[in-house]
Amino acid sequence: MGADSWLRTLEPGEKPPPAPGWILEFSTQSCSGICGGLAWGGWRGLLLAREEGVSKAPKQKATNYFVRGALWGGARVGVFAATFSALALTAEALRKKRDAANYGGAGAFCAALFSHRAGLALAFPFTVGGAVAGAALGGLQVELERLTGGKIFETKPEEPELPSVNAEDVAAVVTSIERKLAATSALTAGEKQEN
Repeated sequence: MGADSWLRTLEPGEKPPPAPGWILEFSTQSCSGICGGLAWGGWRGLLLAREEGVSKAPKQKATNYFVRGALWGGARVGVFAATFSALALTAEALRKKRDAANYGGAGAFCAALFSHRAGLALAFPFTVGGAVAGAALGGLQVELERLTGGKIFETKPEEPELPSVNAEDVAAVVTSIERKLAATSALTAGEKQEN
């Protein structure tokens, strides 16, 4: 399925085609990175609040540390995960092969890119570590896909259409409901007159 099939304007009443698998995979990996970063950053924020011995309004200060840590952690890890996913999917599209090498290359590039704050002395070890970690995680994903019989992030097949309903059946149901409502209304009106 080419890009023209899901980027074109739909005709009135036409169902949209399913999203390509790479969009689902990219968004799932990016959102997972953001959620993981929120949890990791919030936890680090609480540890920092504990280390600094929050004493004045402890609950409010601890909440501030948690929120600040969660936002920064979510943003940092989310950007890292989105970059990693985009690079791995791009390598897969260019190489036309899905294997651990795509993830190893993405891990090396991301580690090199995001390790600039650590200095040049640590850039090479971080790059090697990123390549090894990326290849290991990518290899695990590829192996899981092989064992489950396909990509983990596949779009689901379209739901079958429901059978059409006969108009006479609908009319009979509506008439039955109207009779029951009229009978209930007459009973209720009769009880009110007796009281």
